[in-house]
Amino acid sequence: MLRNSFLFHSVCTWLVSLTLAQTLRNVSIDDQDPAIQYIPPASWRRSPVNDWDAGEGRTHMSARDARARAEFNFTGIALYYYSPRWPSAVATGLSVDDEDITVDQTDYDSQETGRDPTRRSRLLATFADLENTQHSVRVFVPDGYEYATVDYFVYTEIVDAAIGNGTANNTDSSPGGAVNEPTSTSTPVEVTGVPIVGLVLGAIGVLAILFCLGALIHRQNAREAARAVAAPKASNDGPNPMIRHHSSRRGVTRPAMAMLNHSAPRNPGR
Repeated sequence: MLRNSFLFHSVCTWLVSLTLAQTLRNVSIDDQDPAIQYIPPASWRRSPVNDWDAGEGRTHMSARDARARAEFNFTGIALYYYSPRWPSAVATGLSVDDEDITVDQTDYDSQETGRDPTRRSRLLATFADLENTQHSVRVFVPDGYEYATVDYFVYTEIVDAAIGNGTANNTDSSPGGAVNEPTSTSTPVEVTGVPIVGLVLGAIGVLAILFCLGALIHRQNAREAARAVAAPKASNDGPNPMIRHHSSRRGVTRPAMAMLNHSAPRNPGR
């Protein structure tokens, strides 16, 4: 029984450590991050420092050249795109693994007519349900629009809890003035879709394995206990002197009679 208990706790420890070995972390990429390649460099312009952009630099990059693009790679399961909003019709083309979308950056509530942003940088686009592999990101000028803008990205990666901070270039996922941002790097984020479903199913599978293993060990322990109760115990005391054994008569076995002697025998002389 002690051996089975030790085996059960060992398997439990291994399964729990395997489940908790992975966690989710947000990693930020600002517009001046060296991971981003601006092609061609001459087509991209950096904005002055302002209160509209996210990140520590408080700037963004923009291009009007239809050939211009910005590219970077990341390994993770989700990508978030942040940008300010403008009072005029502005949009940016965004692609992850050649899946193109057009991000609307127009501030429809603004009555201004200038060229400066009127809304602080906020979350405008999300790519979820990504496989945990390397992905290629491309920012470009979409058809029918004049600009492409790079301000701030956050991607979600799966890291080994034993690694600690990993090898990410920047783990500050707080975009400063942005709103609706994912949670900080120290807190696992909530991601919808296939990745989180897989984690939930994995946890359910671990619990099912633990339940089955516990049931098997309990059954084996119960059988061993039953065998121990059924087995006769050896005795060196000899026959019980309080039991009188009668031999059988006419094929009928009489039960043993106890010599209780509740009263003294009668005097035959009376």
